[in-house]
Amino acid sequence: MTCGSHILTPRWVQGTEGSRYPLKEGRELMRPSERAECRRIAMGRLPPFAPGMYPILFRIGSFPIHTYGVLMIVAFLAALWIARKRAPRFGISPNKLSDMAFLALIGGVLGARILYLMQDPPKDWHGYLTLQFAGLTSFGGYIGGALVVLWWARKSKTPLRSLLDVLGPPLLVGQAIGRVGCLLNGCCYGHVCDVHFFLGVHIPDNNFLHYPAQLYDTILTMTAFGAVLLTEKRRHLRLGQAFALSLSLLGLGRVIDEFWRAGTDAQVNAGYASSTYWGNLPFTQAQVAAAGMILLGIVLYIVYARRPEPAPPAEPQNALEPPEAITA
Repeated sequence: MTCGSHILTPRWVQGTEGSRYPLKEGRELMRPSERAECRRIAMGRLPPFAPGMYPILFRIGSFPIHTYGVLMIVAFLAALWIARKRAPRFGISPNKLSDMAFLALIGGVLGARILYLMQDPPKDWHGYLTLQFAGLTSFGGYIGGALVVLWWARKSKTPLRSLLDVLGPPLLVGQAIGRVGCLLNGCCYGHVCDVHFFLGVHIPDNNFLHYPAQLYDTILTMTAFGAVLLTEKRRHLRLGQAFALSLSLLGLGRVIDEFWRAGTDAQVNAGYASSTYWGNLPFTQAQVAAAGMILLGIVLYIVYARRPEPAPPAEPQNALEPPEAITA
């Protein structure tokens, strides 16, 4: 359910056919049941204890340091720490893994930015050159990071399945922390909730409380992380299956999270929701992409279950041992 008949900005909303409507008409595009809920909630006001967002953590001179960017760095470092702990178990050097991770970070940021710009081009060239971690999309980050991982595995001749198993569970932790960054940034929020809902959060330029969909995603993703570790401990997983399981659970969490966020074009532009339905369909493009992640994870899990385990690497010969005698 989405509502918010007293949202302060924007004054205009974008219609599904590209037309602009006054905010009042944007509300009229909502379903009758949603308008009724809006009128009911509009009787209340924001409670004084409503937690707000903190999009700017601090400033260096006039340059703002965004909380989202800081949390992205924290997410990366936390995921890297876990991956380094897992690496020796799969025969991968932690130091080499760190080198790959920083390359994957660059690829992920570029992918996240490029896909965002394709979806929502800025109005002037300054929007293309921002250094403030503003305007990123998670699916672009997945694609950019994955391309770097595949390239590095091939270049370094690292077994791909081993590398994927090292990275799968840490990816979940990085996603969970990143969603906290979304919460503090005031993006990716849920529908408007009742003023008495104790977890409701206040979004900037908005007179109503919203469901903290970002925290819901964090809880779902950390639960998935625990489930993968527990499965690794209690079952003998073949190489690659831990990653496949992580991928499917990551997609499942996103599918569920989108139900708290989805709305029509008019509702999203008016601030009632943060994710747009795909045309007239009852689901979003993000849910379709996440469903693809689930399906890919299931396919990989089955394929890797049928593949034989690679032979362990041969022990290096001790250089101090004398060479074997040459016999005629």
